[in-house]
Amino acid sequence: MLRSQHRVYDGSGEVARTQDVWGAEGISGRVKFLPLAWAGMPKTSFRKNSDSPPFLDGNGRVCRLMSHAMGLQAGIGASGLWSISRGLARGLETPDEYKRMMSLADMKRQDGRGSLSLRALVDFTNWFLKLSIDQVDFMTSLFERPHLKKRLESYVKLKELKPESMYILEAVLSNGEIPRGDAVRMTGHKERSARTILSKLTDDGILSSDTPKGPVSLRFDLDSSRILFPKLFTDFTLGT
Repeated sequence: MLRSQHRVYDGSGEVARTQDVWGAEGISGRVKFLPLAWAGMPKTSFRKNSDSPPFLDGNGRVCRLMSHAMGLQAGIGASGLWSISRGLARGLETPDEYKRMMSLADMKRQDGRGSLSLRALVDFTNWFLKLSIDQVDFMTSLFERPHLKKRLESYVKLKELKPESMYILEAVLSNGEIPRGDAVRMTGHKERSARTILSKLTDDGILSSDTPKGPVSLRFDLDSSRILFPKLFTDFTLGT
């Protein structure tokens, strides 16, 4: 049962039909429904009913969250390493593409039944899929090892960490994680100085482990992401 501020939906009507059409059982593993879900959503009660939207700023957020969840369930979400929301915010060429494409739902009758338009649906689907591919390509480029290594070098300089820190970071980048003892030996310093270098990296947050003595691995927080993943959250490049 779905409750809103003014109504209680008992599972009948548009809400139930929307769940039947776009519910998890009907879309599991089927990538083609990602853009079609967007095409269908504007005509559902979530767009038309003023008292059922769960967010104050409209239902675009609902569609973005749903698209992200559908991508994960379909097996193309890469554990959250890419998001369609970033693509929708930027478009392929200009940020206003998203609103322009969504406005197609308000067009007058074209070549379909009622207010539907097959041409607009095809255009939107092609645009959505190109947008998804663009975001996958973007994230792939950020994780290319030679480029990420250079940005790690910039990070070490900007954070004023010891140059020997790169021996550890490069090893972690290549292997995923390394034992703390190996990290200490990689610096070429005596144990006390080497442990200080490792401690600086863990205190900084760029390295961490699940347990106090466990192997260390790279961790990307908002601060480090601004340098290591330029243009991920903003179109201004911080670092090289």
